[in-house]
Amino acid sequence: MPTSFSLSEAKKLAPRFNPGGDLGEAVNVVRSALADAVAAVGSRRFSNLGLLAVARDRYPDLDDEQALLALADGLRPIADARWRSIDMAENFKKERAGLEPILNAAMTEMHELTRKIDHIRREIQQAEAGVADRRAKLKSASVPDDEAARLAPDFDRAKLDNRIAEIRAEGDQFARFIKSCDTADLPQDWLASLVPVVGMPRVLVPSPEVVRG
Repeated sequence: MPTSFSLSEAKKLAPRFNPGGDLGEAVNVVRSALADAVAAVGSRRFSNLGLLAVARDRYPDLDDEQALLALADGLRPIADARWRSIDMAENFKKERAGLEPILNAAMTEMHELTRKIDHIRREIQQAEAGVADRRAKLKSASVPDDEAARLAPDFDRAKLDNRIAEIRAEGDQFARFIKSCDTADLPQDWLASLVPVVGMPRVLVPSPEVVRG
């Protein structure tokens, strides 16, 4: 089974290719080699003798025919890497599209939870304002502060505060799920098409927007 990566696996792997990541330098070397190979292929200046010379140097223990075939086998992974890149990019887009309804539902639920919290906060504010208003009226009637506090006790908001905390915890779960599906931190070429290679011939490029060199 050929190796492939899901969108979640791609998110985990992305930092390893960044500068300072353990694969950052290695992938740059590969990109440089690919750029050289693409430039050479674009020139189409290959002679049979040139190919045989490289094949002999590369595979000195093989006869000429086997050395040439081995050289061909060694070149095929370049094309395979390109098509694998395109296939995975298409899979990423399909996977992302499949998540859209779920993400939209999660976002809708988060908005609803925010609305509930806002409603509870208004309820608390109205209750506390009512207490303050009653105390002000008692004070204007010359009722002592202690008596006013007894007649208009503080609003007990503990139950509503606990409810807000519960709703926030529920919202945090949705937020974590949404973040786990986010692709903003992935390089766009992982989602759009193949990894850009400097000097890639136009015939190999699916769209002008993809190649950024």
